[in-house]
Amino acid sequence: GCDHRCTFCIIPYGRGNSRSVPAGVVVDQIKRLVDKGFNEVVLTGVDLTSWGADLPATPRLGDLVMRILKLVPDLPRLRISSIDSIEVDENLMQAIATEPRLMPHLHLSLQHADDLILKRMKRRHLRADAVDLVLRLKDRRPEIAIGADLIAGFPDAGAFFLYDVGGSPGAVALVSIDPQIAFVQGKLQVDGDINKAIEFGSLLPKVLA
Repeated sequence: GCDHRCTFCIIPYGRGNSRSVPAGVVVDQIKRLVDKGFNEVVLTGVDLTSWGADLPATPRLGDLVMRILKLVPDLPRLRISSIDSIEVDENLMQAIATEPRLMPHLHLSLQHADDLILKRMKRRHLRADAVDLVLRLKDRRPEIAIGADLIAGFPDAGAFFLYDVGGSPGAVALVSIDPQIAFVQGKLQVDGDINKAIEFGSLLPKVLA
């Protein structure tokens, strides 16, 4: 579930609020997987960085990551899935910087690079927050690969996707900071056709020209 109410998302109404699996249960599950020969575990969730908010002492995702790596030493690789850039805690940043078994890859739930559209989406971050996070991540672990979700077709964004997102200073800054940023696929609503997919990555040379 999710505790937030972004205007484009129906998840909280279908799944309710976030419910965190206790750290001990997570560790035990991972130990069983490692015993069966699994080499990589991916931590995932609808709003992964909110993990722990409903648990005693309100631990953070970084605490969980550090605990897994400490208590499951035979796990070769731990990977984190999509996260909310505004909720990244210091322990998670420290783990990214110092733990080689934590894979150098993050996927950011950005949704847009225009501050006005982000506010209308009821997102909690602004473009500058995303740029700042990428800068800090690259500073602490230069080889990290960063992917991102972007939404096209949001009301008042729609056909202006290439201008508002592809052409915005924030989007260009994100790309120029991390040339490894994963390609982004979105659906552009033009003349009512919501199935015309575009690949943002193929347009980057035009954006940066």
